[in-house]
Amino acid sequence: MPKSGKSDSNLFAIDHGAIETILGDANAPLIRRNTDLLAAFERMPVSLGSEDDVIRAGRFVKQLKAAVRETAKARLSDGRPFADATATVKSFFQKYEEPLKAALEVVLGRLTDAAVRARPAPDDGPVEEAARWASIWPESRS
Repeated sequence: MPKSGKSDSNLFAIDHGAIETILGDANAPLIRRNTDLLAAFERMPVSLGSEDDVIRAGRFVKQLKAAVRETAKARLSDGRPFADATATVKSFFQKYEEPLKAALEVVLGRLTDAAVRARPAPDDGPVEEAARWASIWPESRS
């Protein structure tokens, strides 16, 4: 069980480096294509000075858009197991967190009600206020 309040818990000891390696291996053709497109982008003229430059740039836009779509598709597909695992963790803890939140709201409401009942009337002095609190919370707590 992880320590309460510890934000760097690694309960499942996930090897992020291994995940990156597996993703890189599984998506090698996609990565090569994206690397080639970025290299082509570096060679592209800053200013499109001719009709031919404009036509090539239009074709290049289509290639870049297709690469973005394919990369996003791979990210979503390869990330699905992790999204599912995250949903499982969230659902697990919500079973405990939600009842605690509900109990907290009830207790806060009761405290508000008690404070309203204990509020001194405009003509009450300190003695009456102390007596009113004693009737709500009879034992001294320290």
